[in-house]
Amino acid sequence: TKFAPDWCFGLLKQRFRKTYVSSLEDLVEVVNSSAAVNTAQLVGTQDGEVIVPCYDWSSFLGKYMNKVPKMKSCHHFTFSSASPGIVTLKQYSDSVSTTFSILKDSEWVPSAQDLPPTIPPSGLSNNCQWYLYRQIREFCREGTEDQTCPKPALPPPEELPRVEQAEEEALETVPASQAPKRPCPRRCGKCGETGHTCRTCTS
Repeated sequence: TKFAPDWCFGLLKQRFRKTYVSSLEDLVEVVNSSAAVNTAQLVGTQDGEVIVPCYDWSSFLGKYMNKVPKMKSCHHFTFSSASPGIVTLKQYSDSVSTTFSILKDSEWVPSAQDLPPTIPPSGLSNNCQWYLYRQIREFCREGTEDQTCPKPALPPPEELPRVEQAEEEALETVPASQAPKRPCPRRCGKCGETGHTCRTCTS
């Protein structure tokens, strides 16, 4: 598909290739200066401020509404103000229609003040934070290092106890008779040595 957003995104890429970007503010400047029709709209800032919150609608609506069975197989949905909470379903335009009540309580009417709890951003993992600090920080423009690649609060991953190390320590405490047996290497049927098969044996 080729339409106006593709053209606007193409102008953004042209500007992005020629600009040194090492912070979110730099990217905003690239978007706004790429074309008169492009305007950057942030959903959050680098210091953790959330501009556009995300709400936990799944758990909120689950208390008041029923899940529509086989909803993905239906292609036609009809709602009417005369029957609030009732949806008419049809798989195809010529299929037999069925009705379903999506409200657990027909008297419940949502209001603008009833909002679910927000979902806070989880942020980058400890591995990603240390990768940025060790590998990318040196390429940041002066003054943006602590914004894009700050030093993580947690210790590096190699200083944390590894799961594999804990498993090895647990195996050391297990008697040899109970320890898992390693598979024996396959031996050649001609010479009895390992590392090759009968077909590649030169002896």
